[in-house]
Amino acid sequence: MGAACGCDGDNRKAYEQTQANPDMKPERRPIKQHINTTKKVHDESVLSSDEEYESADPSSAPSSDEPKQPYKSEQRASIQHYRDYRQTQIQQEIINNESLRNESLQLLSDNNQGLIKFMKKMIASDVSVNKIWNKIDSSGTGKIGTKKLAKFLTLPVIFYKATQHQKNKENKGTAFKPNIDISCVEHLSVWIICSYGVKTEDGSYRISIAKIDFKKKLIGWFQEYIDCDGMMDE
Repeated sequence: MGAACGCDGDNRKAYEQTQANPDMKPERRPIKQHINTTKKVHDESVLSSDEEYESADPSSAPSSDEPKQPYKSEQRASIQHYRDYRQTQIQQEIINNESLRNESLQLLSDNNQGLIKFMKKMIASDVSVNKIWNKIDSSGTGKIGTKKLAKFLTLPVIFYKATQHQKNKENKGTAFKPNIDISCVEHLSVWIICSYGVKTEDGSYRISIAKIDFKKKLIGWFQEYIDCDGMMDE
């Protein structure tokens, strides 16, 4: 007795035709693509899956034509929940979230403010600055706005974590697998947006950061965030 075939009518007809004529290949119906019905987030709000980080030095990050690393899928999974930080409600929810505030404070304070120390060295190199900047400002606008700020701040964190990985002798010979969740910079990002941005008519804040701001102001903003314990001025 032949095996049962769980096919629809068209596919069964094609199956029967191939049984009658084994040399004939049935025409495959196109597979329907599943559409994500959740709230759409623009493509630019997610880091490219081709962005890989093997070294703490951005200038040595591999180009897109180099062999892909096995941790790409892990990186994509760890940073996929970006939100639209231009929205008033989102800004208020994040700035009032104690858990996110503590997460950002811990990120900046850990290891005797190790991330800030790392960034001071990093921004001294124009090559490193350009490598990081161009990953977000790929079109060369010269600005990074409200929507992309959190995404941008994850990059120095990834390079810093890579440095820590390389310094740990227990990790010798193992590849660095970035598992950076954007939540660690969400409160910090929105705090910067609300503290140094411009308030709009709908009550939200918008910011536009130039490359010179990244080099000259960002570390100062990080330090102010720590000093005020991530709190907003009344």
